[in-house]
Amino acid sequence: MRLQASQASAALLYLVGSLWGCAAAAAQEPGTTGLRVIQLYDDTQGNKRGNLVVLDVWPQAPGAAAGVQKGDVILAIDGSPVVGKDAIAAFKSELRGPAGGKVRLSLVRVADDNRQLEVTLERSAYPLRENPAAQPFGFSMPRSWRFEGFEFPLPWSPQIAYHGTEDIAFAPDFDDQAGGNYHSLVWFWWLAGRPEIDAGSLRADLLRYFRGLSQERGTNYHFTPLLGQVAVTVAALPAAAAAAVAYRGDAVTYDTHGQLITLHFDVEERACADAGHTALLFNLSPQPLGAPIWSKMQAIRSSFRCHRAP
Repeated sequence: MRLQASQASAALLYLVGSLWGCAAAAAQEPGTTGLRVIQLYDDTQGNKRGNLVVLDVWPQAPGAAAGVQKGDVILAIDGSPVVGKDAIAAFKSELRGPAGGKVRLSLVRVADDNRQLEVTLERSAYPLRENPAAQPFGFSMPRSWRFEGFEFPLPWSPQIAYHGTEDIAFAPDFDDQAGGNYHSLVWFWWLAGRPEIDAGSLRADLLRYFRGLSQERGTNYHFTPLLGQVAVTVAALPAAAAAAVAYRGDAVTYDTHGQLITLHFDVEERACADAGHTALLFNLSPQPLGAPIWSKMQAIRSSFRCHRAP
């Protein structure tokens, strides 16, 4: 089958928002091929769904190792044609899997006179990525975790009187209510100076945070939160109680479905004196302490450093 170059640059029908192999059964290590794809518009199909085109190839991942390139068009996955399928459904049914699993792709390289290729990729563990290079501090997370960054004052809680930034790492399948990673995330608060922080002030800040966030979610997802039901408890821990953890608590807040959930959290406080900042490092999850997601969150938090490595 030959494709015209114009097909590869056709209007996009759907953007596949997840990365291949971004989850697996809870007992297995999730794997990835290191490819991100989009689906092409195809006017010959009743549902207008065409082939897939490779949008991004991660370095040091199976796709790159096999020579897959940006712009390659995927015709079939494990021998099953892609055209006419919902790319997201194909992703869920054919491409997810644990590290070590294999997937066979039939490709056309438009940039090389429509040369046809067959590659077999063995999913590997997710490679790490660093936080944005412009930030003075550093941390790393698996590429399966989604990243967002904000500046104080936070849009949903402008009353929190800090100067600095908030970075958020969202666990894979963050919105999947049935999954073990549901609503699990890591926060990095990078705060100017040495603000006075104790259990009382942290509770007040988090109460403002989660009430503001619940109100914003209510607006965005069309429900009315009862802000009086949003609650936070915080306890300071003695230094010998739990390594570097300074505080532990619970937050009752609204999720994006308009339901109240309880997030368990712990907080590590670091004085980055040379940088003139204080870092508050949070792990948060509805899962109980000791659940598998906590070790994954802790690995991300433990990577934090006050200065970016040269």
